[in-house]
Amino acid sequence: MNFTIASHNDKYNAKEFIHYDSVEFENIPEMVTAGYAYASAKFKGNHRLDINYEGYEDVLILDIDEDVTLEQAKIIFKKYTNFIITSKSHQIEKNKIELNNMLDTAIPMVELDANRIEQVLLNLMLNAIKAMPEGGKLVVKTVSRELKEDKEDAFIIEGTDYSPGDIVVIVTIEDTGCGIAEGDLDKLFNPFFASSRSDGGIGLGLYVSRNIMDLHHGIIRINNKEEGGAKAMLVFKV
Repeated sequence: MNFTIASHNDKYNAKEFIHYDSVEFENIPEMVTAGYAYASAKFKGNHRLDINYEGYEDVLILDIDEDVTLEQAKIIFKKYTNFIITSKSHQIEKNKIELNNMLDTAIPMVELDANRIEQVLLNLMLNAIKAMPEGGKLVVKTVSRELKEDKEDAFIIEGTDYSPGDIVVIVTIEDTGCGIAEGDLDKLFNPFFASSRSDGGIGLGLYVSRNIMDLHHGIIRINNKEEGGAKAMLVFKV
């Protein structure tokens, strides 16, 4: 097991690298925790953690500062989401997955930190792709609408400051894979929790994704679909 921590304050241009090898750590959580502790003491700002072990690769963006400044800009969701989908077209084709791209052209621009939201979208898309190793259907949808007083939206806004009547942009990523074990649903966002769908992951992707959504005052929800598979939702106020 090995990993590298690199400062990437200048759009991922690394300024310093810290490398660890397999003799120093017994497990992945220990490795990541040590790297985060080092970065916290050594650097200020945001840092990229590149992980590579036993053929598994992942990238996490860590916010070291307590007071994080988001590099916000208004983005066009259709164009941006299309870019994310294109970047994963090879994995989609390799797994023989049918892609249903339902991106609403009328979605308003939303002010977001593009780099961080890209990490969230990539993480959710990779989770869906990994859940369908033998093929399936991937549905990526964007819509802007008013939140309602119904069962679906009650699930979205529970425990948040969102209310019926709020105008939101919702991004959904659905798959027809194996779904999520019921006992895992309430643990998905715990650090170092790897569900049965994670395919050897270290269990930090969804934890970091929720933190990023919290920074944007957004909502992330993941649940199983009645017909099989899973559905992830990102919700942003307009």
